Amino acid sequence: MLVNLTCVQKKVGSNSVNEAIDYLEALIVSLPYAENRIVLLPEVWVSGFDRDKLFYFAKKSNELLDKLKILSSKTLVNIAGTIPMFNNINSRKLYNSFIFFSYQAKVIANYRKIHLFQLTAEQKYFLSGKKPVILMFNGIKIGFVTCYDIRFPELFRYYTLHGVDIVLIAACFPEPKLTDWKILLQARAIENQLFISAVNAVGEETVDARKLTYFGHSMVISPNGKIMVKF
Repeated sequence: MLVNLTCVQKKVGSNSVNEAIDYLEALIVSLPYAENRIVLLPEVWVSGFDRDKLFYFAKKSNELLDKLKILSSKTLVNIAGTIPMFNNINSRKLYNSFIFFSYQAKVIANYRKIHLFQLTAEQKYFLSGKKPVILMFNGIKIGFVTCYDIRFPELFRYYTLHGVDIVLIAACFPEPKLTDWKILLQARAIENQLFISAVNAVGEETVDARKLTYFGHSMVISPNGKIMVKF
């Protein structure tokens, strides 16, 4: 069975839950109706990696989840992307959670990023996820990967051995790693014979006094490594 993928290559970060939802709703309603549409967003699309915003949106995560459920149901669209979420109510650390919202207003997958990017000190604020997640969606098996995870072939091999058809990737991949991004994505598709849909952020942000520039170049890749769509 087919799915319709809409890859949203955007600058990450919002000032409030309402601002994020309004942006996303305006984008979704501008799209023609398509059955089984999945709107795929970049890594931490709502907050970016600004530390204050990460924790602000983590505290607001229940409100954000509720409004995304309502939006997915209202528009009959499935929404996927990562958001910061606390491990528990009293935790001081976050999970980078890749959430899949079905158009039936349900969270039907929650993959927590396993491999943390030490260059930007993610381990100071995030906990590592413990396991891959596979979603059966309309007859298609979907796997989930977040940004730095793409450098670890064993994660993709797990998905292949468990019959995954397509891997969704949400990323904030920065310069000067464009060559790495392209080669790694094509290699993962070829070596595992599966489809890959990878969305990267665009724009700039400063994290711990370090300027990061996200270069986009989102793409959909076939199992033979052919870039089917890129932007």
